[in-house]
Amino acid sequence: MNASQRRAYSFQVFRDVPPLRQLRRQLLLSNRTVGFVPTMGALHEGHLSLIRQAAAENTDVFVSIYVNPTQFGANEDLESYPRTWDSDVEKLENLNKELEQKRSATPQGRVTAILAPTTKVMYPTLPPTSEPHGDGSFVTITPLATKLEGKSRPVFFRGVATVCTKLFNIVTPDRVYFGQKDIQQCVIIQRMVKDFHIDTEVRICPTVRESDGLAMSSRNVYLGTRRRAVGLVLYRALQAAQAAYESGKYQRAEILGAADEVTAQILAEQKLLPPSQRALFEVDYISLADSDSLDEIDVVDPSKGAILSGAVKMLPIEDPQPDEDTGVGSGTITVRLIDNIILKPQNGTLGLGDSGGPNKISPPSLRGAGTKAEQNDGMLLNFSLPDEGIIKPTTKFKGGTWRDRLSAKKIAQRRSKLPNNNKTDSSNPNRIQVAATRGGGGGGDSESRPHKRQKTDGGEFKPSTTTTAGGATTTAAAAGGGAHRPRQVISSLFSSNPTPRTVTEADKQQHEGEEADATDIKPTNAPLLDGIEDFTALGLSQTLAAHLMTKMELKAPTAIQKSSIPQLLKEQNDAFIQAETGSGKTLAYLLPLVQRIMALKSSDSDGTGKNGMIHRDTGLFAIVLAPTRELCKQISVVLENLLRCAHWIVAGTVIGGEKKKSEKARLRKGLNILVATPGRLADHLDNTQVLDVSNVRWLVLDEGDRLMDLGFEEEIQGIVKKLDAKQRPSKVIGLPDKRMTVLCSATLKMNVQRLGEISLKDAVHIKPDPAGEAQQQQQQQKEEEGEGEEKKDGEGTAFKVPAQLKQSYVVTAAKLRLVTLTALMKRTFMRKGSVMKAIIFVSCADSVEFHFEETSKNSSITSSHRTIAPATAFSNPSNPVTIYKLHGSLPQHVRTSTLSAFARSRDAAVLICTDVASRGLDLPNVDFVVEYDPAFSADDHLHRIGRTARLGRDGRALIFLLPGCEEGYVEVLKRGYRDGGKALSRTDANEVLKRGFGGNVDAASKDWEAKATEWQLEVERWALENPQALELARRAYQSHIRAYATHVAAERSMFNIKELHLGHLAKAFALRDRPSKINVPGLRPGKEQTKKDFKAERKTAKATTSAAGKKRKKAASGGRADEDDDDDIPRAINSEDAASKMRAKMKELMGGVSEFNLA
Repeated sequence: MNASQRRAYSFQVFRDVPPLRQLRRQLLLSNRTVGFVPTMGALHEGHLSLIRQAAAENTDVFVSIYVNPTQFGANEDLESYPRTWDSDVEKLENLNKELEQKRSATPQGRVTAILAPTTKVMYPTLPPTSEPHGDGSFVTITPLATKLEGKSRPVFFRGVATVCTKLFNIVTPDRVYFGQKDIQQCVIIQRMVKDFHIDTEVRICPTVRESDGLAMSSRNVYLGTRRRAVGLVLYRALQAAQAAYESGKYQRAEILGAADEVTAQILAEQKLLPPSQRALFEVDYISLADSDSLDEIDVVDPSKGAILSGAVKMLPIEDPQPDEDTGVGSGTITVRLIDNIILKPQNGTLGLGDSGGPNKISPPSLRGAGTKAEQNDGMLLNFSLPDEGIIKPTTKFKGGTWRDRLSAKKIAQRRSKLPNNNKTDSSNPNRIQVAATRGGGGGGDSESRPHKRQKTDGGEFKPSTTTTAGGATTTAAAAGGGAHRPRQVISSLFSSNPTPRTVTEADKQQHEGEEADATDIKPTNAPLLDGIEDFTALGLSQTLAAHLMTKMELKAPTAIQKSSIPQLLKEQNDAFIQAETGSGKTLAYLLPLVQRIMALKSSDSDGTGKNGMIHRDTGLFAIVLAPTRELCKQISVVLENLLRCAHWIVAGTVIGGEKKKSEKARLRKGLNILVATPGRLADHLDNTQVLDVSNVRWLVLDEGDRLMDLGFEEEIQGIVKKLDAKQRPSKVIGLPDKRMTVLCSATLKMNVQRLGEISLKDAVHIKPDPAGEAQQQQQQQKEEEGEGEEKKDGEGTAFKVPAQLKQSYVVTAAKLRLVTLTALMKRTFMRKGSVMKAIIFVSCADSVEFHFEETSKNSSITSSHRTIAPATAFSNPSNPVTIYKLHGSLPQHVRTSTLSAFARSRDAAVLICTDVASRGLDLPNVDFVVEYDPAFSADDHLHRIGRTARLGRDGRALIFLLPGCEEGYVEVLKRGYRDGGKALSRTDANEVLKRGFGGNVDAASKDWEAKATEWQLEVERWALENPQALELARRAYQSHIRAYATHVAAERSMFNIKELHLGHLAKAFALRDRPSKINVPGLRPGKEQTKKDFKAERKTAKATTSAAGKKRKKAASGGRADEDDDDDIPRAINSEDAASKMRAKMKELMGGVSEFNLA
């Protein structure tokens, strides 16, 4: 490379040895240190993290890029190994710019030289060979190089040791940097440096992983989407083995057995899939080896630890699909993946090799320690700290003027000097002092035990120092770890709980009198009785009616279908369809839509010669808009089933999360009916030329209230304007002259009326018509009489619950929420066949993740990356239950497959989800809906419980409420019933616990309390022993509190965040920490704020929160910020801005929909 080319970069590129050695001598004379990172190119974030660490510890960094042929076997991928020189140089140049920016704040080195030698330079005498007994000068480190990877790749470590010896001799670095992912290579390099007295220090940095946990490797580019998803099998297997070790199992069979179970199950699942979907693999080995000798061990010494490693081969893809991402090499290359996890000793240290030598493996410096994923990924530690710590934490005040910082510092100092006298502020339960006594000396139990919370309701304070479970008595200090864990609080489940305000006896007696008449309740959303009405009488063709009866097994229409089908068939006016959830609104607009399109005929002048029948090329006639991807998928499935009697009509979908390229291909081929989400349709209207909407004559807006809640008003307004502007006269015979718009919603709120003003003109209001004309007139007269009262309340048309839905509520203390939910589900699935499916709604995605892991914690399958697992907390031997999780943060294909699996399941199943599954989805055989967290509005509550009691089926729903102000929500629930709430019943929380944990026991027995307490303590121990579970619990706790502050303004008095007892609520998430000590990186501010900073942030938040719920604006260039996922929920452009907005929203208790209910 000539000088001009070298000057183009901030580093020098060397192809030969002498020039580089000259540079090294100059740096040596200048007392500069050199860190060396050997690579084979195809750089990724793992390589860059090594370079960052080298730059943090040295003044100069040398990087080698050389694909070493001697470490590849005869049939390995030497020829196809990725060589990306231009990309690698560009990444290093960008990294130097990044390091230059950091240099002003922290001393940083930089990349000074790249060594990119030729094979002739590295092997000057004899050509390199891949034969085990070939000629040449080699370095062999036996027996380490013959184990594990060395068994499968005989020449690999010989080539690694040889080329590293050459490179170390050329560069003579002060330090060399390797990644933990190749742990055997690290041990061999360490041994080689020691045995050959190479004057350098070996530094081992943590494994860097992708967001899904896959260890970064240059070979990952071969995988493609399908093999990449299955490629996580190795990491999951190692995690299962690690969990077995951490639970106290030290035998080889027990540890590796857990890993083998995971690989066997995933391989069996893949073999059941068709070749077009599966990705097969072979397990090369999974090893449990000594950290010094790499010898396989039968028993792990817990004081020393061990190395857990493995390798799998991802086999070539069997049946690649046309639009599938198969990776580099089109999926034909076998990809070998390796990974490892360090089983740490009990004291948290692990020295690999000779701990007394100068070349021991040591952790990187805290400076430039890399990403969060690196820090949490099995870092090798050679030191341990005392339990109490050696550094007193200090608060550093930043921001504002010096006066602000001085004022904040003085306030903090005064606060720290105040005596800890445990005074109780009865006005706020969160101000009770709960810190444990921290006095010195050899105090007894009273010195080490955390203080119990006092009652705040004026009752007698009765401290409880013991918890009894199964006949065993344990002090709280002992259970919490004694004086060594002063920040843990273990409180009794059944003490200091607030008393519910609602009266139970009167309600119980009233309800007993009403249960006798329960059988007389007639379903309000069921199909009409056979013989009264059929589909042909409504004006549908014989073909379509016969298809509904024979293929779709629909004998009679529902009330809303009876009202809407004749209107939409005969008239051209816009329409607003209002009907309760589960009443068949989808078919109410699809049936007349398909009927009218079936009647269309193409003109003879189009030159198609297809006998006048329309076809996919004739044009797009109808568009159906829905707020969520899941609802679009469901509408598409119903439409496809309906169109089987009219195969010449073609329907399709365009939704966020799917590939736009595939969608454009479908649009190019031609569609007659399009189902879409508003954001993606607006994007295609702007950027896809093949999308011709000139013939669109029907526009359907399904779930109109949700479309407005999610901020799609601007998109819908733009869509309507574009459709109006592009409408043209058509030659299709029978096509109306103007467009008909149909708006569907279960409620008639102000935002729905605003949507109607945007899209509807002279619309007809269609409601269910189950009665005759006389009864209809009486009903209308009653509605007119009550119209003034309804409008007076400001509610418009109140939401209504299906009459056959049996709804109840349970008032349970915050501490008892988790055990009550478990007891409820245990009782629900006590007998096989009593309940087929249940749905549990929670407020946020983090809560979904925590409860999913907690429910399936004792299963043999590691479920941290899965959405389906055995529900061990609910199951019993006679009735195993499967749990599914669903929230908007999951990838679209995962959400779709999870919903499909839950819908197809024929066994007992539970879906735990956010409100992403609350709208429009028709999930069969759902018998029970549990609102573990109340909905953010009464309308959302209506749609949640509408997942059961559909089309006339019976169903049950139960909502959890806290004692106190939340009990006022009962009056809101009663307004949803036609009988004034008489069908709403109260369930006693203690009865739920008795039935779930006590079985058929004597009423006076308290054994159920002991069982519930023991179960709660077991969950808390699980969270303490599992760092990942503890982080999930903390995230779920904080996200739940923030979501609690987002209820609509009209209901905020019933969900007052100031009345939440944060300490009791923490117990519902299996946390023993004090609320002030529950801190999750990224979820809470990490520094104190001055008063000026807080006011400035609050002012900014007020200006920005008005945009909450709206869609992201288009970028200045006219494109969308994220073209592949742009239509589900408005997201903040910057993560820091989003965090500050949510902090401000929580502090101000601002209402409205946010990402907590969907993301």
